[in-house]
Amino acid sequence: MSQTTENPFATFRHECEKSLASALKRVLPEVQITNLAFEKPSNPEYGQLASSLCFELAKKVSQKPLELAENLVKNMDKSEFSFIENATSAGGGYVNFHVDFVKFSALTLGSVRKLDTEYGFIKSE
Repeated sequence: MSQTTENPFATFRHECEKSLASALKRVLPEVQITNLAFEKPSNPEYGQLASSLCFELAKKVSQKPLELAENLVKNMDKSEFSFIENATSAGGGYVNFHVDFVKFSALTLGSVRKLDTEYGFIKSE
């Protein structure tokens, strides 16, 4: 894997955002979301990132949060997953993302080797 980054977790997060936004566009093309917020699940078994988007969105589109989460997960293009191992619906309406630890570790170690002392220093320009 030739990709390098100062922040591998941000790369994973960006992929989660892109996957969720694409699924949302397929499922509810009329809905415009400007900010997809993610949080760290309380239990690592639930994944490394979770979105509670479906709870607020369900009210706007008159659907149950869990049904909406299931529909979004079903409509994600898994062929575009690189650092996401899988996405699941859970807990009444969360969309949980699980990192592919093999690929994520390869990105992290490759980045550390290539960037050396620059690794971990995120430029703020």
